[in-house]
Amino acid sequence: MEPMTIADLPFVEQVAHLEHPLAALLEKCGGFGDDATRRRWALAHIAARTTDEDTIRQIVAECDNGDSASNDVLCPIARNPATPVDVLILLAWNKYIIVSELAAVSPRLPLDVLIRLAHEGPLGARMGVAVNPATPPDVRAALHAAHPEDESWVQGRVAAWESGEWQRHNPPA
Repeated sequence: MEPMTIADLPFVEQVAHLEHPLAALLEKCGGFGDDATRRRWALAHIAARTTDEDTIRQIVAECDNGDSASNDVLCPIARNPATPVDVLILLAWNKYIIVSELAAVSPRLPLDVLIRLAHEGPLGARMGVAVNPATPPDVRAALHAAHPEDESWVQGRVAAWESGEWQRHNPPA
């Protein structure tokens, strides 16, 4: 079977709106076999576009395996406004900086989670909390006080978020 290409994007977008998009996608792609790149590409597109919480949870369960290649799929989920808060919280604790940062920047995270991430979270989550518009100034100040070693990282991420550089983490087009 030929790898999926940009020509398959209309199909992927159509499938993203079905009741069971993963099943339809796997059927179209012949189960993907060992072609992990093709599978990630398709899952990233569905992850970025689906509004179905069950589909999002299925994708996370399948892809959150500690493999850095899963970032291609987990980043769009972290940015998807339909991602349930409990999944965002899970992703905020991901060991990969970009995944945890994208999840922690969500203004939908509850205050108690932002506080916990600011004090105990991985570096990416702390950077996300620092730029999260829902982070109160006192929490942001406490974050900076508790983790002075992060200051150069956080300043760099704040600049990146303000400049729009973070948009390079969009799913593939």
